[in-house]
Amino acid sequence: MILQSHAAFDTLAEYSPETGDFALFSRGFEPARVASAQPAGIFGHLAGQRVMLYRWCGMLYLQIADLQLPMDRHVVELRSDNINRTLRVLADGAVVCELRYNVQPLDPPLLDDPTPFIEDEDFDFGLLLANVSQDNTRQQRMFAES
Repeated sequence: MILQSHAAFDTLAEYSPETGDFALFSRGFEPARVASAQPAGIFGHLAGQRVMLYRWCGMLYLQIADLQLPMDRHVVELRSDNINRTLRVLADGAVVCELRYNVQPLDPPLLDDPTPFIEDEDFDFGLLLANVSQDNTRQQRMFAES
């Protein structure tokens, strides 16, 4: 499957949930690879861990390192203290995983940025994951086949 980088539009990865193989490639240098398939997910790095959100076999998964978690059975919480973030993944109220990371202040601030339709989650992958976790409709739509 193809995954889109959260941080850079040109960066993609080919990923196999079965084997764990993960290989980066450039949209600009390999456009034919992109044309053959729509991205099935997104990836980024939080607290030094590779984090992926993807649809596989009809289900949406959150994967942190080798920990593969069905989104419909887990809740992602995000706590924020200025630039410090704590992302917690819970199952039945118990913490399954916790990542601490920092975000840099936006320059220019989001309110002053002229780019249309951008939101804080476009710059904070953990915030995107928490927002998706709390929105069942969005979970059903993300990376769904048409």
